[in-house]
Amino acid sequence: MDDYRDRISRLPDDFLLQILSRLPTKDVVAMSLLSKRWRFLWTLVPKLNFDLRLHDNTCPKFTKFVDRSLLLHKAPTLESLRVKIGSICHNADVDVGVWVRIAVDRGVRELDISYCPAEEPIRLPKCLFPCATLVVLKLENMSLVDASSYVCFKSLKTLHLLDVKYFDEQSLPHLLSSCSVLEDLVVQRCPGDNVKIVSVNAACLKTLTLHKSSQAFEGDDDGFLIAAPKLKRLDIEDYWGGFCDIENMPEVVEANVDVIYKNTERILGSLTSVKRLALCLMTSDAAYPTGTVFSQLVHLELCTCAPRWWDLLTRVIEDSPKLRVLKLRQKHIRRTSSPGASWKQPVSLPKGLSLETFKWELYEGTQKQKEVAKFILKHGIRLKKVIVSPKPSSSLLEKHEMLKELSSAPRGSSTCKLLLKTAKNIPKMDRISELPDALLLQILSLVKTKDRVATSLLSKRWETLWTLVPKLDFHLERGSDSEFVNRSLLLHRAPVLESFSLKVDTFQVSPLDIGVWVRTAVDHGVRELNLDYTASEDPIRLPRSFYTCQTLLVLKLKNTSLVGFSSSVCFQSLKILHLLSVTYSDEKSLETILSSCSGLKDLVIECCPNDNVFIFTINVPSLQSLSLNRSAKYYRKNCLGFVINAPSLKYLNIRDYRGSFCLAEDMPELVEANVEVGYDKLDELMGSLTSVKRLSICSTKLNAPCPITFQQLVHLEICTCKPEWWNLLVCLLTATPKLRVLKLKRTHKDCSKGGCWNEPGSVPDYLLTSLEDFEWRRYKGTKDQSDLVTYILRNSCHLKMVRILTETDDAEEQLEMIKKLAFSPRASITCQVDFD
Repeated sequence: MDDYRDRISRLPDDFLLQILSRLPTKDVVAMSLLSKRWRFLWTLVPKLNFDLRLHDNTCPKFTKFVDRSLLLHKAPTLESLRVKIGSICHNADVDVGVWVRIAVDRGVRELDISYCPAEEPIRLPKCLFPCATLVVLKLENMSLVDASSYVCFKSLKTLHLLDVKYFDEQSLPHLLSSCSVLEDLVVQRCPGDNVKIVSVNAACLKTLTLHKSSQAFEGDDDGFLIAAPKLKRLDIEDYWGGFCDIENMPEVVEANVDVIYKNTERILGSLTSVKRLALCLMTSDAAYPTGTVFSQLVHLELCTCAPRWWDLLTRVIEDSPKLRVLKLRQKHIRRTSSPGASWKQPVSLPKGLSLETFKWELYEGTQKQKEVAKFILKHGIRLKKVIVSPKPSSSLLEKHEMLKELSSAPRGSSTCKLLLKTAKNIPKMDRISELPDALLLQILSLVKTKDRVATSLLSKRWETLWTLVPKLDFHLERGSDSEFVNRSLLLHRAPVLESFSLKVDTFQVSPLDIGVWVRTAVDHGVRELNLDYTASEDPIRLPRSFYTCQTLLVLKLKNTSLVGFSSSVCFQSLKILHLLSVTYSDEKSLETILSSCSGLKDLVIECCPNDNVFIFTINVPSLQSLSLNRSAKYYRKNCLGFVINAPSLKYLNIRDYRGSFCLAEDMPELVEANVEVGYDKLDELMGSLTSVKRLSICSTKLNAPCPITFQQLVHLEICTCKPEWWNLLVCLLTATPKLRVLKLKRTHKDCSKGGCWNEPGSVPDYLLTSLEDFEWRRYKGTKDQSDLVTYILRNSCHLKMVRILTETDDAEEQLEMIKKLAFSPRASITCQVDFD
């Protein structure tokens, strides 16, 4: 035993982690007792798998275990997170949203959440929907009603939606349209999912599974629409009616169609390229269009539960010239057929059947079945094997008679072997125990995370391995949580601390402790530091050693004080800096800090009352992204503003409703800007944005005519919340010669009463030469608004699309708006106008 244990401990970490990633965590936790070598190794496993059933179905125990596992998890990337919850846990008992957010933040690649059975599905957090790292997403009994309009799963290849509820009919198509590389889709519908017709339009889809098994869907208006030209495998099961319309799918090689539709011509008529086909249908005449040939079909499985199933068999045999394997099986309870129904044998078989293998499961030996079996034996001139498996309820005498009758039937192939299989109780062998030790350890890597956690008990090697995790993340809600942070930092032994995140929501945590923790993180060479101190209105001060940290790449501070430091500040490695509600000693403090960040790329500043800064000066030559925010709640009346010198800037976002000005030197590389300000003079800021390609603006004043020309601008968004937005629009109309996209939207409270539309004296050049897309959100249909849309339609020669999203839900009002614009003259004959 000692030799065996020593051999395990001598294995390298990478190999052990690969093995442990497949173990049931509950069993692995028990192994952690063996030695220190194994105690904390589980925290580096890149796959986590939680199952409530392995926790005696005790919800609090399960929730605590998941929380602790995620807290102690230290793997650089979370490859997989699986959570299976039973109905014992209510929505309030588990915080799946938090778990999902943590997984998304750690770049999860596979997410599998199952909550069943349950009365109400669990709602998922909005942060999931733009997750760019997800490759596999599997959801069961979840709710997607909170999905935001911005959904982007650009890496997703596998999507399983089982008993999922949607917001409306368009939710699923919207979700699928965001999955540009989706290859595998499974949709299992449930009652009350708010969907009548499941529409699947996926250009890259290769495998599609559609299930609808509940009688709650009974009716002809429920169904499926499929457009997947690259599909290779289709599996559709629908026992409660409706329809399925399929566009041509020339690459399908395998299909399973198990439905009770009265007409399946649109399904099978699109499956002429299949090589393997499984069918269970209610009809034979309307199964597929007359003249259809399954020229590639070599393997056919046919269910014998429907009345007159043999007629469908006859048709498929005649229309499948390359059929090699035929399998008959009763999958469901047999539906009684007409007593006088007879089987019509295939007639168009001049060269006989091309079958090589024929299998019949649950064979009963009825007259019709004997006729079919004997026909195949007689005409199967290439048959090599015939396997017949009687129903388990058949007696030995009945089985003997079946074999005797089929054995005496004429055979078209002299080499055909007839086998009659009977059910036998074959004892399961303990073959796993015969495998070598090394292979057994590799098998253990396939089990669930709950069992894997037990690996910390295997040996002393595991006892402190968790302390090597490169990331620490703490959220303190009670004063007692401080002890956990102290112990974790004291035991931490990783050469470099990649990330240290601390969020404090309780005043019971001492500011001195926070200073100690930050100093410890600095001593450990921290690369990313996140500090959020929201427990008090008074910001917390950071230790002086923090200001000379040479290893920091990312620094994010909220409700923190940057005071009391010397002039020797040096963040030479810092790339990202976020300062939210931070207090400074004076205006020079921020300038000193920024001047010490020679390689800074991303800067975010959110001003707060009493931050001791009136004019924020941003002088960072290397800066590429800048966000400045001074909210409307900012109550000081002094002269407030921003001064920007960032010649390398590519992205600018400024929101300032209480400031007086923003001075920016030339930014020749700027490509995108969002400007939401209440300045009296906007010309100075706009003069620095002449290189932008995308501009979003919400402001009150801009001198007309506009003294600036935006030569590169192709995408413009204007907020319509202020009365002056009309003037702003007219001003910019003459200053954007290459504009292609124009969007009007209202993102704030409507204060636009009093403004009016005045046509420009001459038609702007961009209307005549470049504008292709126009959109208006929260359109009211007033006379001025209608005149503006009419003006654009009348003068835009290259316009392709106009989208009007009305503010009212009243059908009559929407109809009146449509009437006003439907007959407006259009300069572009290809222009489409869509209302929503």
